[in-house]
Amino acid sequence: QSDIAPLIERHEYIVGVSRVALEAMAMKKSVILFGNEGALGRLTDENLEAAASSNFTCRGYKKNVSDEFLLSEIQKAFTTDEKKKRKNRFISSYYNITNIFR
Repeated sequence: QSDIAPLIERHEYIVGVSRVALEAMAMKKSVILFGNEGALGRLTDENLEAAASSNFTCRGYKKNVSDEFLLSEIQKAFTTDEKKKRKNRFISSYYNITNIFR
């Protein structure tokens, strides 16, 4: 499927890297960075610079690629408080559709 916007729209949390992560951020969704080349987990202020430096591919973070890490990050995402949700909205203000395609 080439148009993933309808799929992203239906969910609050998106697991992916690269273009999927960018499209999810542009749609103001919370992102869990996890892919074949590496993983950083939930996108936060603390890992935003590392994520951006790899164009959100997570290359170089292969040690985090495990079922246990992904499950842990998903569990954390579902216990996120409102303050963390505001941070995700702040992050999405930098990586919105207008900024991505400039």
